[in-house]
Amino acid sequence: MIADVKLMKGALISLSVSPLSILLTFWGDYNGKVLNVIIAYLVGVLFWAGLISGCAMLFVVNKHRKADKSFRSKKKLPGVISFFSNQHAMLADVFMAISFVLLLVFLFVPWFNQGVTVVLIAVFLFAFNMHCVLNGMNFKYIQYMKKKESRT
Repeated sequence: MIADVKLMKGALISLSVSPLSILLTFWGDYNGKVLNVIIAYLVGVLFWAGLISGCAMLFVVNKHRKADKSFRSKKKLPGVISFFSNQHAMLADVFMAISFVLLLVFLFVPWFNQGVTVVLIAVFLFAFNMHCVLNGMNFKYIQYMKKKESRT
């Protein structure tokens, strides 16, 4: 039980590192100094390592959730198409919608600073990851496990 909660926290951290690594692109340059080249490669490594490790941890939690016969939820929709399912998810959904609209606006304003667009891409990716996880069945399972643990 406690292991699933720790795995979910790890997944949230990993899925946060992934989009936030995009912010390192400001300092990365494949044709620059050694440190800039290292940072440029680090962007890709952190992005994919965070994404893959986060998904792997969610896969393990999902496996445990399916094996737990005591947990049943009325809502069976996946997190990607479910909205406003709890307070945490509501915050992520609003944050995702706002960042998406801002991203669309700044993508099509050619005279605007492109650094803001990169930041908005990272923010939107973070908000999208949180939307998917916090609206998903695995998060509901973790909430259920926490309530069950506090009752005993």
